[in-house]
Amino acid sequence: MGKQHGYEFEKEIGKSLELLKEQPFFRNLWYYKLVDTYAYDWIKDYIDEPPKQLDVHRTAQSKYQMVLPKVPCDFLALLEGVCIFIECKSSKDELGFPIGNIKDHQLAMAADIVKADSPFYFFICKREPRNNILYIVEASKIIEMINVAKTGKIIKSKLAWSLLADTAMRTIPKGKGRVYDLSEPLKTILNDSKQ
Repeated sequence: MGKQHGYEFEKEIGKSLELLKEQPFFRNLWYYKLVDTYAYDWIKDYIDEPPKQLDVHRTAQSKYQMVLPKVPCDFLALLEGVCIFIECKSSKDELGFPIGNIKDHQLAMAADIVKADSPFYFFICKREPRNNILYIVEASKIIEMINVAKTGKIIKSKLAWSLLADTAMRTIPKGKGRVYDLSEPLKTILNDSKQ
């Protein structure tokens, strides 16, 4: 995944979640953007002195290298006592979503979270000029599709966009102001988790 359009997509999802709070149903929505290692890589070059309590090493690529724990997702959203895990992914690939964009630790953490009976969704964006499309797919379905792709007679490196469209619980085009209408998908996720 290109980091730049990945960060742009994360900003779009953050803005979309913030706009939900203007609706009466979502007035008590709480969400939090988790900082990932890549985001911290960008910040760390601006640190004058490394924090004393952390093991910090100089590298050729950067002034400091800090070991940070892997995070399970990009956003946590909490509504009516239900915590929803959201991992944002995007790609400009015309044929499909590259499987390599989802790291093994993300799949393992997603599987553990689903096993613990909490909703975990991949928000996958097909980045097209002036026409981005968001596919909201359950983590369990992504894991299943990747396992099939990796264990078939022909190992596939991408999930076709048509397959994601068929598997997604919701497909949403980007609206005005670089946002997506997440109201119906979040209501569906909330209702499904309470059954």
